[in-house]
Amino acid sequence: MANISDFLVICIPTPDEKTDIYSMDTVYTVADIMKKSKIIVSSNKFGVLNARNVIVEKLKNTMNELKIEHSDIVRLLWLDSDIRIITKAEDVAKELMFADRMHLNIVANYHALWTENKIVSTIEKPIDDGVYQTLSQEELDKFKKEPYLPRGYVAGLGFYYGDFDINYKFELNKYGEDVNFYRYMYDKYPDYKLTLSNIELKHIKLVPI
Repeated sequence: MANISDFLVICIPTPDEKTDIYSMDTVYTVADIMKKSKIIVSSNKFGVLNARNVIVEKLKNTMNELKIEHSDIVRLLWLDSDIRIITKAEDVAKELMFADRMHLNIVANYHALWTENKIVSTIEKPIDDGVYQTLSQEELDKFKKEPYLPRGYVAGLGFYYGDFDINYKFELNKYGEDVNFYRYMYDKYPDYKLTLSNIELKHIKLVPI
């Protein structure tokens, strides 16, 4: 019987049923280098939170239908449809294989457009009263040389490779669906940590003219 560790699981929320062809070419090559079969699960459900929950249900159904052995924790890649992976597939594969050997949960920084058209990092640190603050470039450079981000740091789920609790249900509440996921993992799994990857990403945003 197959085990979920035999697969590279790729989860893609995609509002328009499209994704970045360059990123898909990269992750297909990564799976080949890692000598893993691929399970690709996507959803165009309205709202990224809803899409993520549909993806999780589809993944559970797929594992059950194919009789794939798994525990509550599945290692997988969350990859948003508007994320372009710039790093070469060979280097991405090395990072993912190292993450598997060392049991790391890796996040990669990409930029987002914030209020007043400000471009910010998607790696954040907790500050007073449950507020999060995006990291500066100097902080990002520092943590790329560290084995782990400090406990409590969070990131966007545009690129995340690591442990995922398949019983988790995405929700908004006070924080975004990505921050709530990390808060849940920190609370439920005392040894849970994040590592900042060197993988380079671009956040593709199209402007109609």
